Amino acid sequence: MINPTKPFFLFANCEIKYSGRARSTLEKGNYVIIRKFDGTLMIHGSTLLKPLNFQPPGATITDNGKIISIRNKESIEIIIFSIIHYYEINDWSNNKIILQDTESDLREQVIKNISLYFKNVKEIHQEFKTRFGPIDLLVIQTDDTNNVIELKRGRAGISACTQVERYLKTFQNKVCGFIMSPTITKGALEYAKTHDITYVAVNFLR
Repeated sequence: MINPTKPFFLFANCEIKYSGRARSTLEKGNYVIIRKFDGTLMIHGSTLLKPLNFQPPGATITDNGKIISIRNKESIEIIIFSIIHYYEINDWSNNKIILQDTESDLREQVIKNISLYFKNVKEIHQEFKTRFGPIDLLVIQTDDTNNVIELKRGRAGISACTQVERYLKTFQNKVCGFIMSPTITKGALEYAKTHDITYVAVNFLR
């Protein structure tokens, strides 16, 4: 028997009817139905990442021979003909993803080790605003040279080069363009060399 107060995983032969902003019917078939701790209900078919239908957090479920999920004025009715597999979940984890090796991490790493790349640094600006968009990193040296740096957390492509070219138009003189990333495509490297853009390989430090 399905417990409507518990989160569960259900694989069943069923028909699904939705009522709310519109009406819809998902014809009889075998579907995966997942109910989470917060009331979220998802119905999945055999393909696609996105569920065929769902109820967001806060939905309540009743069970009187069929599953009815209700949230505000919307409801999903699941008419079950046969249960193929049913499992109540009691120990589902909800840990948060820890992001690593982001573009922000790479920028902080470059700033921390800026003396490895530039001498006589006077100013460092992050997300420096221009009419072409924000420059990831602008490093100004004591001789007033403006070093425009485009950072990429992965492989830099030609689009990174053309981006640097646009940013360079912001400055009248004493300006140099750089791309910093762990890797760069062969085409982008050739483009950079022929357009006076310097590529610097920067790997994430562990």
